[in-house]
Amino acid sequence: MRLLILSTIEGVSWGGCEEIGGAIGAAAVGRGHEVALSMYPFRPRPAKVESLVQSGVRLIERPFRPYGRLNKLRHRLRRPLRALADWRPDVVVINEATFLDGVASTEGEAIGGWLNRASCPYIVLVHANSTAAIANEAVRSRASAYYQRAAIVGVLGRGAGDALRRQLGRPLDNLTIFRNPLPASLGSVPPPVQRQPHEPLRLAMVGRLDPVKAPDLAFEALADPELRQRPWTLTCYGGGDEACFRAVAAHFGIADRVRFAGHVRDVAAVWHHNDVLLMPSRTEGLPLSMIECMSAGRVPVATDVGVIDEWVTDGVTGFLAEAPRKRYLVQALLRLWSRLPDLPLIGRAAQQTVAEHARHGLDAQGLVDALTQLAAPMSQGSR
Repeated sequence: MRLLILSTIEGVSWGGCEEIGGAIGAAAVGRGHEVALSMYPFRPRPAKVESLVQSGVRLIERPFRPYGRLNKLRHRLRRPLRALADWRPDVVVINEATFLDGVASTEGEAIGGWLNRASCPYIVLVHANSTAAIANEAVRSRASAYYQRAAIVGVLGRGAGDALRRQLGRPLDNLTIFRNPLPASLGSVPPPVQRQPHEPLRLAMVGRLDPVKAPDLAFEALADPELRQRPWTLTCYGGGDEACFRAVAAHFGIADRVRFAGHVRDVAAVWHHNDVLLMPSRTEGLPLSMIECMSAGRVPVATDVGVIDEWVTDGVTGFLAEAPRKRYLVQALLRLWSRLPDLPLIGRAAQQTVAEHARHGLDAQGLVDALTQLAAPMSQGSR
């Protein structure tokens, strides 16, 4: 089998969305298949990409998507997909950060046209849904055909599947729930939260400093009088425009209680030193940082976006803010404070939830099995 993994993920070089693509590639190479990974030319190249290349995965880099009419015309003339077509894959995995990544752009149109002309089977893995994705009937019609032609459309949960059907305005019989690779181990799992009433609650945000992850919303909520008077500290882990968000924290008068720790590789250390994950994201799929938090027996406070509500039950395995708005986040944090003595119990329930989810959904090995079957007619020469 010649497998092409095509990533449309543009905003970050490697994150939770890429883990499934990397796992599929590693599993396929391990079984003796030929694998190519096509992605944008991030520099420095992510360490996990280098590892895949060293294992035998071929890397085919594409230019970043163009913006503006003239740039789009230049992009078409350069024929950036020629290298993909020349490689002649038997089957393609399209790894989409959000719904429509692989179809609404100029590049997406070209990808869809190439797959259709080549009669190449493909599956699409959709990691998040935008609530305002469909711009017009032309896009909806093209998207419907693109997703309908896919052998499998993978989504991260029931709610994501419902949202995709709603946005397309049609049923999709090829929908399947898949799961990103779960943390194999956090090393030494930290002990249950043990804190004295006078000690500050140690909150952590884990993810890139980006408006989508909404650190500004977290700062605004924590500056609320109901929360400002309580003992807490917040540590932000992740790269990005730190100066920008330092200014936002200062604007809300909480800069002295917010620390920026940058990107960290040692996830276990994060949860040895923190009690609660604060995740006020405006958009999510299924965030890996939340799964890591729950695996460590720590408690998430998260907005009800993506499929988070299929993992976090309010007051049982964490706390949910109904929407990414200040008042809902404040309410969720106040519910957390009312249950501080129960944090060890809630943390254990969170661990059990991760263990239960680990037994369900199509994983990388299962996807390789499905891809091998799909590729059989192409690999036997019926192109």
